[in-house]
Amino acid sequence: MNRHFGRATLCGLAALAAVACAEEKAAGGSVPRLIPVKDFARMDEVLGAKLSPDGEMLGMVTFGEDRRMVTLLELASGKAQSVRLGNVASSKLDYWYFKQVDDFDWAGDERVIIYSGVPATDSTGGVSSADKRAENWIGLSGDSRRRQQFSGSADNLIQDVVLHVFDSRTALMQQAPSDKEWLHPNVVEMDIRTGEYRQVEKNPGDVNFWLADEKGMLRVALVAENGLLQVRDRELQGGAWRERPDVKLRPGETQVLAVRAQQLYFSQLGEDGRWALYAYDLSAQPTQARLVFADPEYDVASAATLRIGGQRLPALFFEHGTGRLLGVRYVADGPKQHWFDAGMAEIQQKLDAVFPDQVSIVVDTDAAGRNLLVFSSSAKSPGAFFLLNQETWKMKPVASVRRWVNPQEAAEMFPIALKARDGLPLHGYLTLPPGAGQTRLPLVVMVHDGPGVRDVWGYDATVQFIANRGYAVLQVNYRGSPGYGERFRRSGRDGNFGAIVDDVVDATRWVVQRRIADPQRIAIMGLGLGGYAALSAMGRSPELYRCGVGVGALCDWQDLARRKDSPEYARMYAFWMQALDLAEGSASARSLIDNSPVARAKEIQGPILLMHSETDQVVPVAQAQAMKAALKRERKAVELKTFDLVGHGYLRGDPGEEFLTDIARFLASNLRPRPPAAAAAK
Repeated sequence: MNRHFGRATLCGLAALAAVACAEEKAAGGSVPRLIPVKDFARMDEVLGAKLSPDGEMLGMVTFGEDRRMVTLLELASGKAQSVRLGNVASSKLDYWYFKQVDDFDWAGDERVIIYSGVPATDSTGGVSSADKRAENWIGLSGDSRRRQQFSGSADNLIQDVVLHVFDSRTALMQQAPSDKEWLHPNVVEMDIRTGEYRQVEKNPGDVNFWLADEKGMLRVALVAENGLLQVRDRELQGGAWRERPDVKLRPGETQVLAVRAQQLYFSQLGEDGRWALYAYDLSAQPTQARLVFADPEYDVASAATLRIGGQRLPALFFEHGTGRLLGVRYVADGPKQHWFDAGMAEIQQKLDAVFPDQVSIVVDTDAAGRNLLVFSSSAKSPGAFFLLNQETWKMKPVASVRRWVNPQEAAEMFPIALKARDGLPLHGYLTLPPGAGQTRLPLVVMVHDGPGVRDVWGYDATVQFIANRGYAVLQVNYRGSPGYGERFRRSGRDGNFGAIVDDVVDATRWVVQRRIADPQRIAIMGLGLGGYAALSAMGRSPELYRCGVGVGALCDWQDLARRKDSPEYARMYAFWMQALDLAEGSASARSLIDNSPVARAKEIQGPILLMHSETDQVVPVAQAQAMKAALKRERKAVELKTFDLVGHGYLRGDPGEEFLTDIARFLASNLRPRPPAAAAAK
């Protein structure tokens, strides 16, 4: 990880501008071409990759034919085959959706286990399996299993939880004994070639989750009872379970991650309010928790997995076979990989020398640890996968996320740091358009969705599109964003939703004060909860923003609460209540209502573009319709653009091309950026 995340602070903007100037000068000082919209709208071709245990095959989650699938590449010959999943009908909607691959794992050298879902619906795709030739597909759980006939078993109650994969034949999975006991699963041994299974561990009636070790032995049982998280373990397969009162885990403040080599790894809030990695040695009794790793500024391993470059990776990196912990992945300003193993740390140093100014992550290794799969990316490069042979130090490219992107044409993203009006430290990112200078730029403030979401240093196609059209882009991780400790996360709740809006406004003024942005040409756009903050900011500080874009924006909390008992809205209302830690009639709920964009319609001055999916299952399209009606009543300029058969988020593919074109048109009509040298591209 040779990329140094030096932030532009109150005293550091001159250095930031100097860096950008030097990069432009090195590139010849030319104004970049206007890249076609379709190049930004296209889906990533590769969304993750893993090596087979023998190192002879590369499995990838790829995108093609309008869906995600698993592609299996024979590294020696270059021959590739793909597993495409079928369609599934939504229980809420009257049409069919593509079943999409979420992730996969190798099952020995001969098969893969595939995890699938159905975007924009409440359906589950289930778990399935196929061989390395992308043949002999078999459904193991969920909708995938229900499409096949298995006699004499409650097939639809197999959970989508794989505890351990033994080889190309067998895996451990959780199974619910009945609908009423879904929270207390049994454990079955599944033949992943045929779908037949046998029970290997019956739930005593109170175990909520099981953990298997590196050998596949059920080692730990977790019981949530009376507000406590209790641990049971055993030393031998089939042995008696024993209570472990010495293993103390705090519910709500603990994330159990894995059990390997007698160590129970978990993340927990430390005394400084940040998540850190801990372990219990289960071979000792009594045992005490030990701190494995903590970062003084950022959360570590607050979840079992994290996304880096669009791919889902486990937070912990273990050695094949032994279960020895080699490293931990987490996100600071950008992705980081900390190594405990000296050999891997040395490899990291060499990778950083090979890929300067990029983040290089060791994604996977073969079983022998001889071949490494490396992913290298930056804010200007979407990233590529390389196969590294440790013995020869030969490296060859094997896959690219967006092979059509030329990093030399991309805009640079700079981490920044500032303080909110109440003194709370805020982090964010500033992307400067190439060839446009560094002062008095038209600015687009881009507010991320939430909660549980934050912006990260790295390639973002939407940011790059806006920058290529001549705008600077500001992103801020407002209070409530994850990764900066529990105090920061909680400060965005507890009746304080107005402070989220203030953070966005403060970050905007911070850029204006440093003369990077032209104060007369500032737009703001946001997605979901970010759309809530963006549109509210236009009402709270109408003099600051010329126009605004709300994408799938939460606009009227009171209306959503009013409709909570209807089948169409009940699930969405429940999601937001839980996600935002809300209670009926609480100060937080009142703050959410008071700061809703519809409550600010009268104060909003600039034109608004609302963009919403008619099949959004996170924020109903009625929210955009209510916002449009409120603005119309106040005789404000507003446009509503709806899309069909897409979900919640910034759009990609064919709808994405239309989506980005509409945004570019709206921004250009209100901010008038200096155009790149080339003629406008479609």
